[in-house]
Amino acid sequence: MSFAVLLAWVLLWSPGGQQVRGQATTTSTQQRVVGADARKSSTRGPVDSGLEPLQEPPEETGFFGLRGSSVRRTSESRLKDSWLPPPPLMPSTTTTPAPCRTVLAGEACYEAVTWAMAIGISTNPQWYPGLSTSSSFDDFQNALYGSKANNGVCSTTACEPCHTAVTGEACYADIQWALTTGMSTHPERYPGLSASNSTEEVQDFFYQSLLYSNCPLPCEGELSKAPPPAADFSRFLTWNLYVFTLAGRVVPVADEILRMNPEIGTFPEMWREKFAILDRLNEVSGPIWAFADGGPTERYNDADILYRSDLWEHIESDVVPYSADRALNWAVLRRRADNFTLLAAGTHPLCCQGDLVILKAMEFVLQTLGAVQRRHRYPIVLMGDLNTGYFEASQQLLRTGHADGFGRTWNSPLTFVDAWAELHPGNPNPSTINDEPVRIDYVYLQALHNDPALSTSAPGGGDNSDALLPWGETSLGLVASQIWPRTAGSDHRAVSADVVLTGLVGQNP
Repeated sequence: MSFAVLLAWVLLWSPGGQQVRGQATTTSTQQRVVGADARKSSTRGPVDSGLEPLQEPPEETGFFGLRGSSVRRTSESRLKDSWLPPPPLMPSTTTTPAPCRTVLAGEACYEAVTWAMAIGISTNPQWYPGLSTSSSFDDFQNALYGSKANNGVCSTTACEPCHTAVTGEACYADIQWALTTGMSTHPERYPGLSASNSTEEVQDFFYQSLLYSNCPLPCEGELSKAPPPAADFSRFLTWNLYVFTLAGRVVPVADEILRMNPEIGTFPEMWREKFAILDRLNEVSGPIWAFADGGPTERYNDADILYRSDLWEHIESDVVPYSADRALNWAVLRRRADNFTLLAAGTHPLCCQGDLVILKAMEFVLQTLGAVQRRHRYPIVLMGDLNTGYFEASQQLLRTGHADGFGRTWNSPLTFVDAWAELHPGNPNPSTINDEPVRIDYVYLQALHNDPALSTSAPGGGDNSDALLPWGETSLGLVASQIWPRTAGSDHRAVSADVVLTGLVGQNP
């Protein structure tokens, strides 16, 4: 052993050397403990999602539920914190949703859901639109599904329980009416079905194609595994996205739009988030979606028009304001397959000020659409969150062209068919917002029975002089209307109308 090695050995095992080594060991241990405590404490409260602050729309008064001015003044720091507080995990990069299941203890999503149910819903209810302390575990999991604001810890939805309709339930009555009457009188509404199908198959058809909102997912029974063939219709849809927390719900909102699969839709309460939603839509399904971009669509609280650009060609569009922050969107769209052309429109008048405000807004909308239609002689589809109920004077004006209210008579040469009420005359006013007993979201199809305004040659050719119905030969070509379940964190339920677009009106050979 050399002298240098011997000296090092003596110093190491001397009392002073042991003390130095002990201090180093203690310091290292303390660092590990501190690091562990830091990691543990990071799971105890809200974490910064890294999202950009939500762009607030112009201030206004009166919203249902929590959409009041106090919520609009929520600080950017609160919005920048995560919508819910799960542990920080890397966001999922997959674009295919995982199979539905209820998450289990030990999973990050389970921690987020239980925290939200035990603490979050009481301390920050505005983070959970549409939920309450009585909401189920599955309700919270579904609301958290796909939320980027929490690093996407809930990557799957809870599975919907099945239930086969029984005597005495509304779904069962719908099934029996379809089997005994509907399929013989309106076979176009039940593609792929006949009176020989089982009740489970008819219930599944209602559930899958969403003709009615009464029918849940049926249990297997005699259920056919093959889905019914798609009908040759175009789906129009309106859905208020609930602007607060929308920046953290881009993925579930876009995925829900893909599930509902409209050809043309209007989406109130969507501001600059629409670009992220559009990116998500085109990322998943390919570049087949576009917004009508005419006019200052980011300046007003309106109803942006989304359409399938692989099916429809954008001809012209604009935004026409009717108050300081409210406007009408319109777009002329031409179907690529056969040149069928229509005028899509969307709007979102001011909430909670009474029907007089809505009447004035509808009067302006009707006058404006009439002026646009004199230049573009095509049938109109008017959609949006109209912030008033079915029985109010403003909606009577749209349906009949006449209404009395607030000390005067209101008239319009344009009239419309309310898609939902046309197919559900016994239930025209179901809830479309939270649990409020009122429908405020509508898809209106212009009623054109020998309308003189359109009984002339259409631009580009085509004689419309003998046109009776613009939407088809039976019931205006309307084959279905659905109020969809509330989902993806919005306080509204989407409303859709499936329409067979045939006939001379709107076609340019």
